[in-house]
Amino acid sequence: MRSRTMRIRIRRCVLLGLMLGSLLVVSPAAQATPTFQVVATINVGVNPFGAAMAPNGSSLWVANSGNFSTTGHTVTRINPSSYAIQGTINVGNFPEDVAFTPNGSQAFVTNDSDATVSVINATTHTVTQTVSLSSIPMLFPTGVAVTPDGSKVFVTSIAGQQDTSRQNIAVLNNSNPAN
Repeated sequence: MRSRTMRIRIRRCVLLGLMLGSLLVVSPAAQATPTFQVVATINVGVNPFGAAMAPNGSSLWVANSGNFSTTGHTVTRINPSSYAIQGTINVGNFPEDVAFTPNGSQAFVTNDSDATVSVINATTHTVTQTVSLSSIPMLFPTGVAVTPDGSKVFVTSIAGQQDTSRQNIAVLNNSNPAN
């Protein structure tokens, strides 16, 4: 049974969250402030941007977006236990985000500069398809998320910051991402 003090703290957190326009859920066991420390520095490609852990935990994939003088076009795979580089995958220009299907068979990478999404076979580490988003029209794809059943891929864009007529989200059918 919860104590009166705990109920009051939880109510205050929920009330504060509602006043800020969001809901804050606090675990009663997490009252102490966690401490974090740097345990490793891993050198990857230029300007590591987005990262995602493979669903089975075997590798961390990092999109290396580059900068104005060096165009990024790779995803680096890292062993999360040893911090060793497992390899790189060439993708489109200025990759920004990575997402996996729940079963880990595919990864999707948004490529900002060429308005594409790279579809990667996560077992062979090869690009199997490059989906163009320019016909939607969608420029500067940045974020990517996959539905829990893996059937749809959602892609966000920052183009709306420059052109309000392009404020959209692309939805790709995973059985054929070009649709």
